[in-house]
Amino acid sequence: MSDANKNVVRRLFEEVWNKGNLPVADELFADNYSHHDSSTPEFGRGPESEKKRATLYRTAFPDVRLTVEDIIAEGETVTARCRARDT
Repeated sequence: MSDANKNVVRRLFEEVWNKGNLPVADELFADNYSHHDSSTPEFGRGPESEKKRATLYRTAFPDVRLTVEDIIAEGETVTARCRARDT
């Protein structure tokens, strides 16, 4: 299960954030997903909230590129250390 969960996180960064393929969020996020990050606005729950968050950043930084430097999974928990490059 851990490898599958790592692949979900990698797909999120590559497809949704780097490529702007927002419909992929519908496949990756449950309807009750809640984002916990005080540095971004509250966009509600579910995949639509992640689409709004990605759109916000991609509008401000159209050339944003997130690179996963490290990824660790234990059971259903995944954490990733990423590098963001943009202008």
